[in-house]
Amino acid sequence: QYLSPSTQKGAKLFSISGDQEEVKSLAKAMDTNLSVVTLETQDVHVIASLLRLWLIQLPEPLLTYSKYNDIVTACKAEDQGKALSAIFATLPRSNWITTQRLLKFLSVMISKDSSMTPIIAVAFGPAMLRPKRREGQLRSLLEDLPLITDSIECILANVDKAFAKDNEPAEEEPQIWGGVEQQEEAE
Repeated sequence: QYLSPSTQKGAKLFSISGDQEEVKSLAKAMDTNLSVVTLETQDVHVIASLLRLWLIQLPEPLLTYSKYNDIVTACKAEDQGKALSAIFATLPRSNWITTQRLLKFLSVMISKDSSMTPIIAVAFGPAMLRPKRREGQLRSLLEDLPLITDSIECILANVDKAFAKDNEPAEEEPQIWGGVEQQEEAE
């Protein structure tokens, strides 16, 4: 609601970064006590930057490391939407739902201003889709950026077919993170 196309007032929402100190402060406040945070008074660019920051800080991109090569290949297929739909049906349900909602929102923005497509692909691409780096690997994210942005543009162009309701993954068992204690027990 805070990032809806009507709140933009003509601004290219994801082409302008929010004040980084405000973003950090808001992120810390949300981590500390979400109930006292009010987004109504925040600059829309700060909220947009906070969304990108959240995506970047996820332990794995929404479209998961294991799907990277499949997605890049699907975007070269004759029926991209069908190929993407088959891949997305194998995502964890929480990833599928979050990605579907985010991409539908972004596609609405693009429908109002198609010049936003490359901006959105660059702003969100590496946060949503990237290959897993292995230690000692020389390839950098910059080398993969053209494939990533092309793939995100492809997904955005096929979002309705790629996220058809009939390919939504089944419910999954909730995973509860027990924090440090659980991690220590696993070791």
